[in-house]
Amino acid sequence: MQLLVQDIRYALRIFRKSPGLTAVILLSLAIGIGANTAIFSVADALLLRPLPYPDPNRLAILWLRSPGINIPQDWPSPGQYLDIVQQNHVFEETAIAIGSTWTLTGRDQPERIEGIQTSSSLSTCWVRDRSTAGSSCLRTTSPASPRSPS
Repeated sequence: MQLLVQDIRYALRIFRKSPGLTAVILLSLAIGIGANTAIFSVADALLLRPLPYPDPNRLAILWLRSPGINIPQDWPSPGQYLDIVQQNHVFEETAIAIGSTWTLTGRDQPERIEGIQTSSSLSTCWVRDRSTAGSSCLRTTSPASPRSPS
């Protein structure tokens, strides 16, 4: 224990003699600890915790494949989605999501934003509490009458 206290006193004397080096050391430690915390937070949220919806092992994504025209995987169109829904004998619930970009106005400068339009059934696929189904942050539309993005 005596050696540890002696080493700490010596380190503090050296740090006092060269404040520039001390600042670089402390900054390096702060950046390292911050980066480690950020990486662990992402790993914890994505890999260690269960997904935030019921029965995540029962969710599936359907891709369309068109190898003849060199498209290895593609999203179904709204018409193809309706065919899937009508011919479905396997899935308990189906939903469609279509990515789009919009122009957000009403502020100083117009801003391009990306988002998705979904069928209203998407929220029932992943909402944990069924009483809040439909109150998600996603813009929901009926697949039979899609709204065009503006």
